[in-house]
Amino acid sequence: MTDGARWLRRLAQRVWAECLARSGALWWVQRRLRSQGAVVVLAFHRVLNEQDGRPSFRLPGMIVRPETFAAVLKHMARHHLPVDAAEAEPGGKPGRIRIALTFDDGWADNAGLVTLLSECRCPAVVFVCPSLCGQILPFAAETPTAADRALSWEEIRRMRRAGIRFGAHTRTHAALPELRAEEARAEIAGSKADLERALGEPCTVFAFPYGRTSPALRRQVREAGFARAFALWRGVWTEESDPWDLPRVCVWERSFTGLTGRFSPVMFDYCVFWRAWRANARHLAAREPEPSRVSAGKAA
Repeated sequence: MTDGARWLRRLAQRVWAECLARSGALWWVQRRLRSQGAVVVLAFHRVLNEQDGRPSFRLPGMIVRPETFAAVLKHMARHHLPVDAAEAEPGGKPGRIRIALTFDDGWADNAGLVTLLSECRCPAVVFVCPSLCGQILPFAAETPTAADRALSWEEIRRMRRAGIRFGAHTRTHAALPELRAEEARAEIAGSKADLERALGEPCTVFAFPYGRTSPALRRQVREAGFARAFALWRGVWTEESDPWDLPRVCVWERSFTGLTGRFSPVMFDYCVFWRAWRANARHLAAREPEPSRVSAGKAA
């Protein structure tokens, strides 16, 4: 796709979002989500300025600029209810939509977000790969810089003392569906054991690398003792959601900005609420049921 085609696509998306806002559709969707007691979970990866982001990671779809991230947190704190992804429960009828923040991979730049998260009273869960802590991550740029390092154990412990939670993301960011069952089990259970040993507390939440999962892998995560697990399919978390296949909205810079490059509340509502709500029904209808649940249903 050419640069001109990309710009036209962005323009069309933003015009559509403005039409939805002016028609009241974005307001209606938020009202529906509140009535369902839904939780919307955002999946961030990196927060980098342009100087670090340009030579570093080659996937701009995983980067948010610091000024945009700050605007997102302030908007959330003002208009919605930030909650902890490790403790939140859907249901009820809260006055505001609950939004949980998660960060995948445990990049070192996440350490610089602690003060802002605290100031805006926004809880966060960072999913890390224990065997990669302190290393240049293997899926960084071809010529990685210091910005492509994973959090060290010292940074993780300091962030935990400041209130940031940590979850498991396998030991080595493994593509679990490509592994044998025993290898996948070692990656899943081993990451939980490593984090619990390092932090001295239970590790109850897991995120599937690349968002890739299956009924068998979800059973392994449940059997390992995780209370919940997050995938990367776009949707909203309701009382009907599978606790070991929870949806998240994967976000990046243009999820939140208009054509001027500045934070746009309309784009926030469109990407975070509208697109998640639309995708949710499609995913749940197409999802393959777990064998255990099918058997239970037949037995009943």
